[in-house]
Amino acid sequence: MLKKVDSEIKNIVSNVDNGYRKDKGITLVALVITIIIIIILATVTINMAFGDNGLIKQTELARDMAANSTIAEQEGMNSLMDEYANLLAEDSEINPPTPTLPDGWDGDKVTAEESSDGVTVPVPIGYTASDATGETSVNDGFVIYEGTEEVNDSNVDTAKTSRNQFVWIPVADISQIANQTSGTDGNGRQNYQGKLYSFTSTGASERTNYGQGTTSWREPDIVTDYDGTDATNDSSYFTTAISSSMTGEQFQTQLQEEFNEMIESVDTYGGFYIGRYETGNLASNTTTEPVVVKENESISSVNWYYMYQNSKSVAANDNVVSTMIWGCMWDRTLIWLTETGDKTYSEITNSTTWGNYSDSTGAAATNSGSKQPTGTNEAWKANNIYDLAGNVYDWTIEALNTGNRVSQGGSYTLSGSNVPSSSRSSYRPYFTDSNYGTRLAFYVAL
Repeated sequence: MLKKVDSEIKNIVSNVDNGYRKDKGITLVALVITIIIIIILATVTINMAFGDNGLIKQTELARDMAANSTIAEQEGMNSLMDEYANLLAEDSEINPPTPTLPDGWDGDKVTAEESSDGVTVPVPIGYTASDATGETSVNDGFVIYEGTEEVNDSNVDTAKTSRNQFVWIPVADISQIANQTSGTDGNGRQNYQGKLYSFTSTGASERTNYGQGTTSWREPDIVTDYDGTDATNDSSYFTTAISSSMTGEQFQTQLQEEFNEMIESVDTYGGFYIGRYETGNLASNTTTEPVVVKENESISSVNWYYMYQNSKSVAANDNVVSTMIWGCMWDRTLIWLTETGDKTYSEITNSTTWGNYSDSTGAAATNSGSKQPTGTNEAWKANNIYDLAGNVYDWTIEALNTGNRVSQGGSYTLSGSNVPSSSRSSYRPYFTDSNYGTRLAFYVAL
């Protein structure tokens, strides 16, 4: 178009030059023609710039198209991000993120699991944290099962009767269960002794005039009348169940080392596990492995030495150490029950409402007054732990005088008001009776 206009202009100028131009100056006609040409050029230029298809309009269209494209791309990206966030949320519900392993925890021995009430618990490798209703909160009793198969509402009833179970007992500070003593053991660990408590209807306080160096309640310690090949009385029970060559002094060393290891583990991991049920499959030999399952009837009538020795074999692997419960562990468990609000100190010192005794009351009276299989009555449960009160005595490693081992919790033949969950009784470690059983505990191996 510009070429055509240019050609027309040249023709006009040629005509003007040929017909009207004289030797001098520009005629009026030529001036008018020049102005007209300028107007035409301006009009063409303006039309090209500002017309419907002009450069400015095209630039605006290109700008709008680019803006619309950017908006569309952003909307698409936002949609993708929303979809990704939804997928992450769904995955986190199905596979919750594993908490960071706290300092000092051994990732080859435990995984860090978060309870439903937000507590990080060390679950030993080879065990699984329950996902069943009522078993996921530390405050209500955080339960783990031996084995790696998931435990949920669909299979929990079967798991209770077939897989060893334990409940986590938190220990905020090691001073809650132990007092430091002088020296170290053969493994270089600091020596400790158990911190034992007296209970009243209003609280618990550390015992007085007890501990190592006395003949009162104490741990770890031997009872010299029966422990070791050099015992002052019949040591055949000891030599048959534990060792045919170990002296009392050597057994004392072993107990101290076991106690120190337990304390160091509890200090590192912030707690220990207690058997959910009284120990089952008790037998007067060292080849039968005990169990901690529901509905077991073999929970008594074995002497202390077999119970102590066989308790060590319950650990599923080297990630944990299983043991007959120590007295300080028992006391800590009872105090923890009051901290969670599941029991009051009044119920700890009068346990007729939640134990199997001769005088049990309310729901606890069902099937009471006779020895029952583990986990028989839901009313005999406290924070997912059964039969801490009554059923059979639970022997501990705690010692008294030169001849007795301490048992806790009372039994079905006795009164829950006179021999409650907090009561301490004792007898000769060779004694066997239908009233006497034990309870396991375990901790993460170091």
